[in-house]
Amino acid sequence: MSTAEWDDAREQGKEDKKWLLVNLQDNSIFQCQTLNRDVWKDAAVQRLSPGLASKAQPLEVTTPSSFPSPAPASPNGELDALNDVIFPALEEALKRRQIRLQQAHRPPSVGQVTPRQQRAEAAHEKLRKLVYKLAHVCKEIDHYDKAEPVGMGRDVGTFLEGLLEEILSDIFKPTKFGGKYTVTLIPGDGIGAEVAESVKTIFKADNVPVEWEQVDVTGVDASSGRTEDLFRESVSSLRRNKLGLKGILHTPISRSGHQSFNVAMRQELDIYASICLIKNIPGYQTRHNNVDLCIIRENTEGEYSGLEHQSVPGVVESLKIITRAKSERIAKFAFNFALANSRKKVTCIHKANIMKLADGLFRSTFHQVAKEYPSLEVNDMIVDNASMQAVGRPQQFDVMVMPNLYGGILSNIGAALVGGPGIVPGCNMGRDVAVFEPGCRHVGLDIKGKDQANPTALILSGSMLLRHLGLDDHANRISQAVYAVIA
Repeated sequence: MSTAEWDDAREQGKEDKKWLLVNLQDNSIFQCQTLNRDVWKDAAVQRLSPGLASKAQPLEVTTPSSFPSPAPASPNGELDALNDVIFPALEEALKRRQIRLQQAHRPPSVGQVTPRQQRAEAAHEKLRKLVYKLAHVCKEIDHYDKAEPVGMGRDVGTFLEGLLEEILSDIFKPTKFGGKYTVTLIPGDGIGAEVAESVKTIFKADNVPVEWEQVDVTGVDASSGRTEDLFRESVSSLRRNKLGLKGILHTPISRSGHQSFNVAMRQELDIYASICLIKNIPGYQTRHNNVDLCIIRENTEGEYSGLEHQSVPGVVESLKIITRAKSERIAKFAFNFALANSRKKVTCIHKANIMKLADGLFRSTFHQVAKEYPSLEVNDMIVDNASMQAVGRPQQFDVMVMPNLYGGILSNIGAALVGGPGIVPGCNMGRDVAVFEPGCRHVGLDIKGKDQANPTALILSGSMLLRHLGLDDHANRISQAVYAVIA
């Protein structure tokens, strides 16, 4: 796109903003009598995707001779919040898109960040915060509509949610240069380097349109300054590329005060949902057949919050953090995952009989969200009973959602059911970034360099990455080849 075209789009955006602001200020938008939501969407398309502007309908608004009575003002000031959030978000989206399109060449090697990339990352971070504020405004409007049914929340809230998806799909997507996706590769510790080479070889043989940006960060020697620098580079690379394939980083048990790089990465990038696929693979003889379940684990809080201290010698306090917002987010993720993958049932795993406030909040939030998904069967189960049931009759489970610690335990139980940690793929999803890694987080230091490592888990995780990119043909060929070799 030429500079002149960008200038035209920017001027059109200014005119759209003035027009939208007038409709907001006179409050007639909330009556939905003077404004069609499709017109709003057209304005968003023109601003977010100037190249599509010719396909959008022209902006035509019929103003009635007299406006209806304004809707009651919201007690939470959503109207002001819209003015403060929606337009800055759109402007930042346009800025971010412009910077992305100007990057005609792939990024330089790790550690060589250009000023343009620094500006792009700064714009992205600002937009990310605005988008979260916009999501909060959508929720508040919806709540207000339920409390005061004046007909304003449904239409405006629906539009804003759609606009939010427009922004996310346009901005928070993998980086692509010259027809190839740039993917951050973090081999990890232990057997990570060996199995990562297997994935690279297979992708090359199938001509997968992926270029690797490899960062050799390690958790083994985490005390050195160089290791910390590599960790920061890996986070920056993931934030830039939006997509990663990762082995497992070692976390020393004996080193006090050292936070796991795996946990730190998920918390910093807000990679909040861990998915572990537990499924029988033909060729592996196991006790149970027809096992096909998915473990979804909240990734950013719970016992993994890293908040522990020794209050007095011999007494340690470790805090478990559960919040309604993140419990609701992971529950919605689990239900949406179930619908998208033709699953029938979602089970909440908890320990609310003992941790009545923490796990009680997680459980109650799950059931509140479940009301929005009437087509799915739901139930909940205490974690110790769930562990027994998984070993005895795993076929009863479909999608299981749970706090952080329980997910780590049950994913390992599930791996044992189908053949071990070497064959279980997984991924970690956030709003901005997706990282694919083995579902069971085993480093394998004891078999490093012995040519005993099973690369299946990382290969199938790579296949999941390709499906995430819409490269289903490559994903099918690779996964079918894996199954054929094992069978």
